[in-house]
Amino acid sequence: MGHLENLPVEIISLIVRFIANEDIRKTDGGEDDPECYYDDGPHGYHTLIDLCLTSESLRKIAQPMLFEHLEDDDPYGVLRKVGFFARTIWDRPDLAKHVQAIEVVPGEWGVADALIAPGRRPALDAPTVKRYEADIKSLKLADKDLWIESLRQRDISTLTALVANRTPNVRKISIPRQLKMDRFNRIFDRNPSFLSELEIFFAESDNTGDCLDVNLCDRILTRPNLKHVLFDVGTFCNASSKSKLPPGSVAAEQVFFRHCHIDSDSIQTLMKACKNLVHFTRANFWPDKIRRVPTDGLPNEFTAPELLKAILLHKDTLETFRVDFFHDASDLENLEEYVSSCSKFGSFRDFSVLKTILVPQAYLNDHPEFPSSMEHLTINDCSFSIHKMTENIAKDYHKGLYPHLTSIRVVAMDTALPVVFAGSKLPADNTDDDHITELQEYFKGTSVDYQVSPYEFDFDEPGGFSIQDVLAHFANVGDNNDGENDEDNGSD
Repeated sequence: MGHLENLPVEIISLIVRFIANEDIRKTDGGEDDPECYYDDGPHGYHTLIDLCLTSESLRKIAQPMLFEHLEDDDPYGVLRKVGFFARTIWDRPDLAKHVQAIEVVPGEWGVADALIAPGRRPALDAPTVKRYEADIKSLKLADKDLWIESLRQRDISTLTALVANRTPNVRKISIPRQLKMDRFNRIFDRNPSFLSELEIFFAESDNTGDCLDVNLCDRILTRPNLKHVLFDVGTFCNASSKSKLPPGSVAAEQVFFRHCHIDSDSIQTLMKACKNLVHFTRANFWPDKIRRVPTDGLPNEFTAPELLKAILLHKDTLETFRVDFFHDASDLENLEEYVSSCSKFGSFRDFSVLKTILVPQAYLNDHPEFPSSMEHLTINDCSFSIHKMTENIAKDYHKGLYPHLTSIRVVAMDTALPVVFAGSKLPADNTDDDHITELQEYFKGTSVDYQVSPYEFDFDEPGGFSIQDVLAHFANVGDNNDGENDEDNGSD
């Protein structure tokens, strides 16, 4: 009778990875279902641990998979998993080379600051500190004693930077935006190959009070293999005219901002720095003030014309353009005043490969001009009649201006608002469906699917944007298992 371990190593590796992933997905809710987790990790992690303890040959296959993905989202900022992980990869550099994703984002950063402030966190164990003292000394830093003390206090910036410096093949990093980029930049100065394989950079935060100059991230943003950049909650302003991001220095093809305040100077700096931008997303709409970025004392945000001018630099590469703007519900109390205050996007005609567009209704003219390459159009945050705009888009479609158009989606908090004619109200004996049918008549007999739908709000889906949707464009980096590291990680 054949034995599993008699199979080629490549086949066993595929089986082990499949089993681990299948365990993560085996509940109806998938890996996001709370029942899919044990005390400190998803099923896939424990499956790999079990395989490590089964035999030496399976251990050699399963153990590197455990170290592909470090994730520490401890809500109290103790960074317990990072501490164990750091010690193991220092002792086992053969495992360090398998690390592909580092995600160190405390679940509730504000809680962590309040409850486990620096100086009050449990000190990092002495053996781990001693190991990394050698790394710090090898960097020949003038303030090495400060680094060592920060390490001892489990400072997230110091610990994450030192761990990343020991993982030469890491391709994805997720960090809180409060992380001190100086720690990373000091290592860049002394190790030119630091993060040279990085493909995804994700900075997230729940604190938007500080203004971040995009130039502070210049060393990470200019990594040669970077493909995807995501910023979740933050403010970007004061990009210096003496930019540290020269034109064409950012290789990322996809840039995603969620709940971010960005001034004109910063968006222009970043757009000029991008070499060949393919996907641009800025998701800021939310139905109340809970997710609003505080803007008191900050420079004004970019306008729609300023954004369009900046992104026109990528007219021959941009395929996705998805943008919305935050507004208060009170803004709609005087709808005419609000709409007139919104600067409008100009013509998109010059974009040659732009396929997917999502823009708010108030930032479009009644007769918008889209590119001939457009396939999917979403008109977001609709709060007044869409009839005139739909009629004009349909006329251009029938003239052959949009030969590739297949779908139009109108999204509204209240679907009765966009479907009626201007100045009218929905009659008591009519339904939204009656008026939606009237709108769909403009495209009768064509291949265009015209739909009107309400928002389906979820924490990760403000205004129809979903981080999961955006990440679907990304390479599947470090997500083959959700292995996290603890004392018992089979590394002995």
